[in-house]
Amino acid sequence: LPMLGMPSQMRGAFLWKTRSPARQVRWDAARRSRSHEPMPDPATFQIAERSVGHDAPCFVIAEIGINHGGDEASCADMIEAAAASGADAVKLQTVTPEVSYHPDTESYRLFHRAVLSESSMLRLMAEAERHGVVLFSTPGDPPALALLDRLDIPAIKISSGLLTNLP
Repeated sequence: LPMLGMPSQMRGAFLWKTRSPARQVRWDAARRSRSHEPMPDPATFQIAERSVGHDAPCFVIAEIGINHGGDEASCADMIEAAAASGADAVKLQTVTPEVSYHPDTESYRLFHRAVLSESSMLRLMAEAERHGVVLFSTPGDPPALALLDRLDIPAIKISSGLLTNLP
């Protein structure tokens, strides 16, 4: 519903206040900014005790994806190389091929070869921590998301291809 005659900041603040309790924080922050009170930066967040966002150092993520080919030792080597290169984090892809792909497809064969077990993931998380980097992943399907949740992984990246995929 358009609110003509109001400055855009006020329209936004009004919509924030009326939409949800979570947006009340933004309403309060906008009100504080007009009263010269310090305003928290809603674009800053934490990943494993590291600030990401405005006024934080650059957070460098090394993409491993499935390049490890399902080989835990190879993935550990990639984690070590990423850490030595100055990365703050490494990101994997976690997919359950039986759920995501038909067995007769190349995607199924590719992702089937690249599966890391839950125990491998736990060891790789420890390896990443030992090298001072954060390990997180992009789940490709609901079972992969459940696995990452069980592992208590510090961050989950949503695949851009899944942003519009409604189960």
